Amino acid sequence: LIEKDMADLKLGKQQVSAYAAYQRLKQQPPAIQLQDQQVNREKKRQHSNNSTENSANAATGSSKKKKAKLQEQSVSAKVEKAFSKSPSTTSTTSSSKKLKPQQHQVASNGAALSGKKKKRKKRNKQSESCQPKQDGLVASAMPIGSDSSAEIGSNSDTEDDSVIDPIVEATEVFKEIIAPISTEQFFGTYWERKPLLVKRNSPSHYDDWFSTADFDSMLRNHRVMFGEHLDVTSYRDGKRETHNPEGRALVSQTWQFYQSGCSLRLLCPQVFHDRVYQKLSILHELFGSFVGANVYLTPPGTQGFAPHWDDIEAFVMQLEGRKHWRVYAPRSPNERLPRESSGNFGPKDRLGQPVIDAVLEPGDLLYMPRGFIHQGRCLDGWHSLHITVSTYQKFAWTDLLAEAISGALERATTQDEEFRRGLPLGLLGFAGSAFGSLTAASRDDWANRRREAEEFCRSLLARLSGHISLDEAADRIACGQVRDALPPALDPSEASCSAFGAGPVWDARRGRLTAAPPAVTLKSRIRLVRRSAARLTGDGRLHSSLGNTRVFREAEPAYLDVEPALAPGVAALAAAYPTFLTVAELPIADPEDRVALAAGLHDRGLLLVREQR
Repeated sequence: LIEKDMADLKLGKQQVSAYAAYQRLKQQPPAIQLQDQQVNREKKRQHSNNSTENSANAATGSSKKKKAKLQEQSVSAKVEKAFSKSPSTTSTTSSSKKLKPQQHQVASNGAALSGKKKKRKKRNKQSESCQPKQDGLVASAMPIGSDSSAEIGSNSDTEDDSVIDPIVEATEVFKEIIAPISTEQFFGTYWERKPLLVKRNSPSHYDDWFSTADFDSMLRNHRVMFGEHLDVTSYRDGKRETHNPEGRALVSQTWQFYQSGCSLRLLCPQVFHDRVYQKLSILHELFGSFVGANVYLTPPGTQGFAPHWDDIEAFVMQLEGRKHWRVYAPRSPNERLPRESSGNFGPKDRLGQPVIDAVLEPGDLLYMPRGFIHQGRCLDGWHSLHITVSTYQKFAWTDLLAEAISGALERATTQDEEFRRGLPLGLLGFAGSAFGSLTAASRDDWANRRREAEEFCRSLLARLSGHISLDEAADRIACGQVRDALPPALDPSEASCSAFGAGPVWDARRGRLTAAPPAVTLKSRIRLVRRSAARLTGDGRLHSSLGNTRVFREAEPAYLDVEPALAPGVAALAAAYPTFLTVAELPIADPEDRVALAAGLHDRGLLLVREQR
């Protein structure tokens, strides 16, 4: 009956979120109660006409159902106790906002993110690429009413091998970006070392990323704001200018800027565009660092930006038109892998000879490590549209060491009296930039005291190294990445076994919900929804990106407090990722606690749950 109901469903405006539907099912609204009573009366009439043997079997089945219900109630009680803070009381690290499952912005893709090229069908870009918005944002990566939305909840019998491996999927997407260069060759030869130019003679290679028609659709259908989402820039006669007016980027005004020779930079296409969002979200699984993007639309014969270097690893993918690029090597070792972007270089700045001097055509790629100076100018008669995918901003050893030293200093201060000892009397009178040139000939006592203070500082630093914890530093970096990450864009195979796709669906024709989601058992197979979406730290906090939106840092960071007895179960899931485990395999003593943990994480959207094979 359930399969028939789901086959009859035409999900559109009637689609509701799985969690809200589940809540309604538990609350049993009067209309549903009435239907259930009618079904029960019909069952009673059928049972009264059955044979004695059937009646006995029915009684036995009823007894089993009562026992199962009692077990389910027991597990439900365990779920409520599994976390020190329930979704209704969980606080965030910087505010009192609550982590509610219904607030999560996780969405499922309308199609798999396979890096394999597919023949592209003609479509209406305006209606497909920019989907219905909510508060200026795309409501979901798989829009309500699209054909692919019927996949949610419809493949519950799928085996694990049909649920995508996010790491493999991310690698495939990246392979498509750099092809025909292999990932081994790229990371071994080019990554952070030298730029790479790939000329393909394949104009459709990046067709599924973005287009000028998509850009036009955003302006017409979304609240695109100057400065926040869109920059208007120009570079003429050695002068770089920004021409952003205030307010919304209206269609006529924006295209007037373009016609006057200004370049248009879309700062966050993933906010409005589903395919860009899906690809950036999955690439986080490969890099472990936030992956963002900008889109640049430049009129023929113009240049929008002065020569400069960036503080990110940049993958420039030419989508339309042609642009002439010049790339220059860092001028000194100090400019390699910089921490900040440079200012604008002018005509008088000596940049040296370009290491790359080429015209990018549709389907071509230009990779530039941070620190390589570059500039691009459109050819006469050709506009240019390219997207720059970026990652590894402030994701270096120095960032890890900063966190490691900070944690080590906290422990050393607590555990070692020498770190708490007061500074020498008069230290500020002989130590400082004004006293750096003191010598024994000028003030013997000051010079000696400076030397003693420096030696004592070095001895404390040597002792500090014994307090460094790599694990703690990695957790701190990871929590920052969870805070910044895009919410996971789930593949339909993943959504079907998550709290965002599995469970009851509203049947508009019958005016009721389908059956409740299956209960989690010891035989259920489970996996974290994404490695980048959850991070367990040593204090028992499970930090999550499920409450994030596509807008960078729009949502406050959020976490759950996990009981110490259940933390090993979460750690086991993180270590096994992306492999599925059975609930029985979780290293928790009480089987009911294993089920409670799995059920609680699934209800909060953090876990995929499959039934046994």
